[in-house]
Amino acid sequence: MTTPTAVFHSLYPAGVRFPDGTVRTRCKVYATPEGLAVYTQVKADDQPDWFSPIDMAATARPRTGYQARLGWDVHTAEGLVVVTAEGGCGCGWPLKRWNPAFARTRLAWPTPATR
Repeated sequence: MTTPTAVFHSLYPAGVRFPDGTVRTRCKVYATPEGLAVYTQVKADDQPDWFSPIDMAATARPRTGYQARLGWDVHTAEGLVVVTAEGGCGCGWPLKRWNPAFARTRLAWPTPATR
């Protein structure tokens, strides 16, 4: 598996609908230069529970704030993933306080010229 190196965008707590139709809640999601990384639990090795390269040309910039509850369509090599902000702050869940090492490096969302 590819290890992400930085973060374009992150969201927690998030609901995620995977390409196979499976839905998971209380996920921590990272859009990285290498792909979309989804965590459902704290991981000692920083490896995501689900990962797939993002088709950046087909994926719009993520919504933020209240608009994030409308969902974000992420086109990946595995298929369409829909990421939706859940209500609340996620406090009381272990993922709230945990971040993989690569999440310390933040990057601006790529523009069409830099994709």
